[in-house]
Amino acid sequence: MRTIKIPKDKPSLYVDYGDLGRIAKTVAWYSCRDAFDRTNIENIMLFKSHTEKFKEFISLAEDKLKLSARQRAKIRNTNRVGVYHITLGPFWKTKARRSLLTALLRVSRGFDGTNFDSLIKNSNYFYHNLYAIGRFFEGYTEITKRGGGWVNKFIGKTKEQVDEILQKKKRTIKA
Repeated sequence: MRTIKIPKDKPSLYVDYGDLGRIAKTVAWYSCRDAFDRTNIENIMLFKSHTEKFKEFISLAEDKLKLSARQRAKIRNTNRVGVYHITLGPFWKTKARRSLLTALLRVSRGFDGTNFDSLIKNSNYFYHNLYAIGRFFEGYTEITKRGGGWVNKFIGKTKEQVDEILQKKKRTIKA
């Protein structure tokens, strides 16, 4: 497996608009998830110095969402200990879902292998509308309201409003 060479900085999130091996295309390093969410990205990096448990956390989230292997994020090692390259699967490429993924990555820092639900419940990113994250993990992953990241989309919304925003994907039957 080819490792990806990155600068010696200790980033939180990294933006790469193109080929994951071409660091010359680096746009910026971000320490703020909200600033990062305003970018248009294809790949991201997360700095994680003390554990690889975040991989298990993200995999658990994707299991709950019943994502196929093709739809999932791909996590690879880099040449820096504790820095991982994350290529977004198709599922994560919409703005709100990408925002959710970055929030899940931040929340995953406290994962011990057993506390997935309590981390979600007590997270600054989700406590304001636990109904929305619960509904999303129940399979209501189609987001009908355009624009904005995860937190801003659901903060202060009623259950009825969340129900309007998060819908089940309509399946089409091929004739």
